[in-house]
Amino acid sequence: MFESVTPAQLSSGDPANVRAPLMLVQAVLPHIPRGGRIINISSLATRTVNIGPGIPPMPLYVASKLAVEGLTQNWAVEFGQSRGITSNAVSVGFVEADLIAAMPAEQKEQIKAGNIGGEGARWVTGSTVSANGGATVI
Repeated sequence: MFESVTPAQLSSGDPANVRAPLMLVQAVLPHIPRGGRIINISSLATRTVNIGPGIPPMPLYVASKLAVEGLTQNWAVEFGQSRGITSNAVSVGFVEADLIAAMPAEQKEQIKAGNIGGEGARWVTGSTVSANGGATVI
């Protein structure tokens, strides 16, 4: 719960969701060719708050994934203008759940992150793409 968040919790765990893509992009940026791609992983939790039986509130997790989306948008502008690099995030929903398992193979293919990494998506940048089986619309 939000009321019980401690400074120690702010320094561990979910901040890695921000630190990892930040450090990774910093390390590989000199090697990303002009017109390259940055694809970050966000979460359905940034668009919908599901609190109920067995689902605890996740304020630090949600904040960290929203920070990733902010980095994604910033990089879209900064690296798009200077290097022609697109930057997008995939908002992932529940993985390997019955909803996903029952989905037709063709539909599963359509929501794969690779679709925003292809040449047909060259004009997509600064976006968060929903890949959650229709659980929510962004």
